[in-house]
Amino acid sequence: MLVTGSEKIKELFDRIVKVNRVHFHAGCADGIMARNIFSLVLADLSFRHPDLLFRLENDGDSLWFPASPSSKLTVKPNCIFFDMAPKADQFEDFLKEGALIFDHHISNKPLFDQYKDQYPGQLFFSEDNSGTWLAYEVAELYSSYIGTYSIGNNEIYNILDLRRVANLISAADTWNKTDMEKFNTGRALALLIGQIGNDYYDIPDSHTIDLAKQMYKASEKRMIRHAEKVEIVDHCGVRIGFMNSQEDTSNMAEYLRNTQNLNLLVGYFHTINKDTKELVTSFSMRSDDTFHCKDISVRNGGGGHDKASGMIVPRVLDVISFIKDEVEKIQKEKSDISNMVDRFLSWKLPSDFMPDCGIKFDSESLKQWPDAWPTGTNLLNAIQAKEMIEYIIRKDK
Repeated sequence: MLVTGSEKIKELFDRIVKVNRVHFHAGCADGIMARNIFSLVLADLSFRHPDLLFRLENDGDSLWFPASPSSKLTVKPNCIFFDMAPKADQFEDFLKEGALIFDHHISNKPLFDQYKDQYPGQLFFSEDNSGTWLAYEVAELYSSYIGTYSIGNNEIYNILDLRRVANLISAADTWNKTDMEKFNTGRALALLIGQIGNDYYDIPDSHTIDLAKQMYKASEKRMIRHAEKVEIVDHCGVRIGFMNSQEDTSNMAEYLRNTQNLNLLVGYFHTINKDTKELVTSFSMRSDDTFHCKDISVRNGGGGHDKASGMIVPRVLDVISFIKDEVEKIQKEKSDISNMVDRFLSWKLPSDFMPDCGIKFDSESLKQWPDAWPTGTNLLNAIQAKEMIEYIIRKDK
């Protein structure tokens, strides 16, 4: 749960009632779904607190702002961010004005860690879940806040029922689904909930799913056409697809993962930097658990999630050769780290090993059994040793 205890829950919704503006990440199904769920909470709050309606400003910006994290936003009092966060140079300014920020993007985690103690009750981060999950958590907390499991007097606001329908077609978490049909069906449902609005529950569940699947079939035909233009290369144990476009990278990656066993999709195009007027190469990448595309992005000044990242390289590249070189370096580093871990775990501790800081080691009792002298594996397990070595050799850790 995001917060526990009736006082903390009341404090959260006392803040939400003061909202002036809500910013959602509208670039993916996850942000769309988060918007739809949280909108139900706001709709009922406005019913219970009519003055909330008068606080919903509209002075040129859209209330449901389709912003990306790179957009320059205007700092205003009592904003809420869902599935996104302000940029670093505005982050604290928004918090000082009472902002609530709900996000899961790992690139924003350092900002949450930096300010969470200074601004308690305003920052909500979940690295292992989605923006949609955060919205569902707020909705269920709201059910507790008003003392019922149904939001409002109308059944269309029954959040638990909405979550049941979403789970039925795996739309509860629409990010990085391995089953493409469920991913696209979930994405379609997210859009349908937003479009149908208050009439949603007048449509039978099966009919809604049929509509979503029709949208999936149309999407699949488009994927097939685009997939024919993707060049696939096997290199260093990684199956890589190259697409001279960044359109619909996530859906294309899911499609090629299921049809071509793709590990990494590289979407790219060449463009001009509007500030320097120089030619650059822009990348949007998606990957699976066997290879994290973020490793390439971080090495080249970009960032993102482990399996969804991007970067801009300030020159025109032979993209295939460039990515193959990066993959080769990363795979070699992984192999080197694995060998280092093995060596460390079998390393016999020195004879004068004397730990401090509360760690006890009885070297005298072991001297009579030389073969039992501890090694690295008695200090750290393999996962811990890997983290230690990555910290030593990588600047981004």
